[in-house]
Amino acid sequence: MKITHQLAFVLLAACFVSCNNADNKITNSKDYNVFLENTTYKALALAQADLNFWKQKLEKQPNQFPYLSKVSASQSQIFGVTGNIESLLEAEESLIKANEAVNYTSTGYLRALARNYISQHRFKEALGLLKKAEVNGGTFRKYSKNAFRC
Repeated sequence: MKITHQLAFVLLAACFVSCNNADNKITNSKDYNVFLENTTYKALALAQADLNFWKQKLEKQPNQFPYLSKVSASQSQIFGVTGNIESLLEAEESLIKANEAVNYTSTGYLRALARNYISQHRFKEALGLLKKAEVNGGTFRKYSKNAFRC
């Protein structure tokens, strides 16, 4: 019984000795604060400013259909930052209007719409657009791996 009392006393003493609340600074907060900054907010603010700029230009000159692709690019950036599907759908609408303005003959607009469809997991429609772009003079092989052959 005496040994158990001694053992309990030693364990209790070890607990009290090992518990010290001295604050030891291990790292400097300046070293890691750069990684804790929220860069998403900055990217979102830039994309929204870009979107507003192109929308204003489009309102002033509605016949300038190339602005639609710029609006779509800004909306796609917003989708990339926020993951909000509404931005991706608005980008699709802008790209459809741009493609209709050129009667689906611009390979760049067709590829952009295909990229949008791929983001929406609409692979068959994207493949059809890429094939149409190839017929219009684009190089399909370069982009076919992005279409996830259906």
